[in-house]
Amino acid sequence: INAQWVPVNNGLPDYPPTAIINWVDTMVVSTYGGGIYLTYDQGENWVEMPGTLPNLFVNKIDYRGGQYDPIGVSTVGGPFICVNGGYIDCNGTGLTNNNINFWAGAPEGWPLVGDAIAGTNGDGLFAAEYTSPFIYDWALSNAGLSGDALYANDALMAADFALLATEDGFYKALNGDTEWTAKNIGLSGDALKINSFCYLGTIIFIATDGGMYYTADFGESWNVILADEKFNLI
Repeated sequence: INAQWVPVNNGLPDYPPTAIINWVDTMVVSTYGGGIYLTYDQGENWVEMPGTLPNLFVNKIDYRGGQYDPIGVSTVGGPFICVNGGYIDCNGTGLTNNNINFWAGAPEGWPLVGDAIAGTNGDGLFAAEYTSPFIYDWALSNAGLSGDALYANDALMAADFALLATEDGFYKALNGDTEWTAKNIGLSGDALKINSFCYLGTIIFIATDGGMYYTADFGESWNVILADEKFNLI
C-alpha cells in the first residue's frame, strides 16, 4: 500500500514503453518509436538491444524461451525474431498489413491458425505456413471475424485450442475448427474492447476499455472484477 516507485530510465529513450519481459537476470522493454532495450541490473541502466531493428515502433514483445533466448517482436513494420544478437525479418510473403499487434507460433497448427498467426490493426488475422529458416507464407484467416474484430490485440495458440482478443470481444477456436466463434456473454459496450488477457489454470482474465473480467468456463460466460475502468494489461 505504501510502496514508493523509483524512476529507472537511465539509457532509455523518451518514447512510450509498450511491453516488458524478463528471464533470470535480464529485463527487456520495447518502446513505440525507440526500439528495444535491455537491463541486467533491475532497470538501473538500459542499453539498446544488439542488432538493427528495421522498424522502431514496437507494439509488443514476448519471450519465446529455448536456445539463444529468442524474443518475438511485433512492430508497425511487421513481425521479427530477435535471436543470437540480431533480428530476423519474418514478414515473408502475403502479409498485406504489416502493423502487427502480436504474432505467435501454433504448436499444433491446423489451417485456421497455420504454423504461426499474426494479429493486425484493421485486417484481422494472418496464418502462415513455415519454411526454414524463418520464412513465412502468410494468408488471411478471418473466418468468423468482421468489423471491429479485425482489430486483433492478443492471442494464445495451444495444441487443442486458440484464444483471440479483439476490439469486438473474445473469440475461441478448437483444434480443427474452420472459423472463430465469439464468446461474449456478460460483455458489452467498452468491455468488448479487449486489450490483453492472461490465464491462471482454467480461469481467463481480460483487460478491457470497460473493466477487468474473468471466465471460469473458457469464455462461455464472463464475470466482472472491476467495471468502468480502462485496463491495458493484465
